[in-house]
Amino acid sequence: MKINKFFIRFLVLLLAVQGAVAAQLLTLQSARADFSTPSVAINEVMWMGSYQGTTSHTSDEWVELRNTTANPVSIAGWQLTNVGLPVFPAGSTVPGDGYFLVSHYVPSSPSSVLNVSPDWLDSSLSISNSCSAIVLQDASLTTIDTMGCNGSDYLAGVNDATNHVRRSMERKVVVGDGSLASSWQDSHGFVNLDSSAQDHTFATPKFVNDATVPETTGALVVANNGSIFTDTATIPLTWSGFADPESNIDHYLVGVASLAGKTTGTADIQDFQSFGVPPISLTISSWPEDVNSYVLVKAVNGAGLVSDPVASLAVLYNTTAPSAVTNLTVGDLPNDHGGAVQVTWDRSASPDVIDYQMRYHKVGDLTWTVPTDLGNINQTVITGLENSPTSYEVEITAVDFTSLSSPAATATGQAIDNLAPVLDSTKVVVNQNKPGTVDTIQGLAGAVDTSSIVVKVYEGNPDLNSLLLPLGSTVSNSDGSFDPISIGDNSYATVWIQLTDNNNLLKSQPQSFANDIVGPKAPTLAKLTAKCQTDDSCRVELNWQSNDSDSVMYQVGYTTDGVEKRTLDQTGTSVLTDLTTGKTYDFAVYAFDAASNQSVASNVFEVALTKGVETDANLVDGTMVVTTAELPGSGAGVHASVSTPLSFVAPQAQAAPSSTDNTSPTTTPQTASATNQDWLRILVVAILLLVVAGGFYALSRTFKDGDGLNNVAPVEKPKLSRRTTRSGRKKPTTRKRK
Repeated sequence: MKINKFFIRFLVLLLAVQGAVAAQLLTLQSARADFSTPSVAINEVMWMGSYQGTTSHTSDEWVELRNTTANPVSIAGWQLTNVGLPVFPAGSTVPGDGYFLVSHYVPSSPSSVLNVSPDWLDSSLSISNSCSAIVLQDASLTTIDTMGCNGSDYLAGVNDATNHVRRSMERKVVVGDGSLASSWQDSHGFVNLDSSAQDHTFATPKFVNDATVPETTGALVVANNGSIFTDTATIPLTWSGFADPESNIDHYLVGVASLAGKTTGTADIQDFQSFGVPPISLTISSWPEDVNSYVLVKAVNGAGLVSDPVASLAVLYNTTAPSAVTNLTVGDLPNDHGGAVQVTWDRSASPDVIDYQMRYHKVGDLTWTVPTDLGNINQTVITGLENSPTSYEVEITAVDFTSLSSPAATATGQAIDNLAPVLDSTKVVVNQNKPGTVDTIQGLAGAVDTSSIVVKVYEGNPDLNSLLLPLGSTVSNSDGSFDPISIGDNSYATVWIQLTDNNNLLKSQPQSFANDIVGPKAPTLAKLTAKCQTDDSCRVELNWQSNDSDSVMYQVGYTTDGVEKRTLDQTGTSVLTDLTTGKTYDFAVYAFDAASNQSVASNVFEVALTKGVETDANLVDGTMVVTTAELPGSGAGVHASVSTPLSFVAPQAQAAPSSTDNTSPTTTPQTASATNQDWLRILVVAILLLVVAGGFYALSRTFKDGDGLNNVAPVEKPKLSRRTTRSGRKKPTTRKRK
């Protein structure tokens, strides 16, 4: 029963805490929701009237409401305070995302500058120039929105009698608290007003309240399809990157300026004209020739606000071909191997040149090369030519932005080889072939020279011994490489290469190249183990030491009856093989380098292979020490008879189990342990389930019928036992003393 009461009290306390927390959250939410965007907001107030030129119309006032939702809102029976209006008439509705305009004058009135029809015309509309808060209330007089004041001053709007300028009080696009100055702005737009009011009255009735000019960040103006030049007075023009998120771009103004006009934003060559969406064709009425000009583009948004101008790159207008280049020279390129000439000239005097074109041919040929565009440079190098005595004629032409070409200038010259050939030793390859095959040497684009050269190979340095004759020679290929030259079969450990030009006057420095013709050091045979189980086969394992890092593979030789046989190539330092029992063998190891040069034989192990005997040979202090032992059960298993030599097995391989192994497979200790662990897990889970069940049973026994619960059905009283009194207490039991 005590447990039940404890749980009940705990639940009551938990509910109380939850209620208090919920109440606190509601309080916080209410405190944070002092302002929420109204469904209908006071959007624009023309509280000071309008100007037509210098003529003032003080009663030309209006109030505009804005629906901030997407659905129509009925405002019939609503009212605006402090503006002299009755309640809104029946049928008054603000369209979704739209406006509702209340005006003092009809647009056709000479005292009105409106050029848009109001939704409600009422001459009782009167707004004081001394601010009083305007409140929008629904039919139940609940406040929907408020236009606040700063004392007797309005939070926004301009009434400048000196300059005859009036600006309406506009709500910002993102509707904020109307009682705060930060929610309002002076109008800078001119939309839905008579043109006679322009530059004097600024307002945007029934239009978005945009007070910012279009954005020009990233705006780009491109004349003549991206080029900075044009060849006609009418040029293709495009632009991009202007943006206005509030009232969008309505149209563009395009003009042409000089460099000075570009700096000030003034279209001093051709005044701004109105255009729609680009691209367009711009006709220039008076374009100065060969003078840098700039196209200016300004964006105008829906509120009539104009962006800063964005200028194109320089544009030139031209109809005259450029003048020819002067002082053209064609001479040998110094300090090279020939095949190239250097061409220089003075630029054309015409300022509109954008490219120089070059073509050339051998003197006497009628065919010229295809003209090459060089850009706006005044020197170049021609490569791939024949050397002297061949002469070449070169022609240079200046080209302006209209593709008009100047008269051609010509000059002649020769390419001369004035350097000795150079051998790139990093690209020379010595082909070290196996003994029995001729070694060669070749160059992979190794000869650095564009002219044909002779490659000679010597057994020594030819600069130190002029009597040396070349082992071989060849003429280099057109790319400077040379084909393989024979240097004999393991005949020369070092060879020398020297290059000479065609007339044998210019020679390169001789360079030496190593050729590996020496075998590696002999390995050391360190250990032999032979186990001879049968008459036909004896398992032999040999291990040796490599004594030279130059060794890349090995062969084991085994000699019997005066005949030596070799194993296959081994990359490791051990081998396992089967040989015939009952013979004596001499074992030796040979090493080979990457060029297949063979070492001398290692030390020799002489071993007799005897049936039923294990023979061990070890190299101890330079001496072979042999021990033998009888093999147990040597007659139990018989291997199949094989010829000599038998198969060789990698030393890592494990021998197959003996046929005498009669041990049957049993469950591994790990498997038995895993089985025991499974039974242990089952037992633990069963005990846990019993504990949980017992806990639930004990808990259910604590909730007796009627313990503090009024809604539990009554049950029969239990019968009194002999040891139970009427009060329900048990009589004490008296125990007899022993």
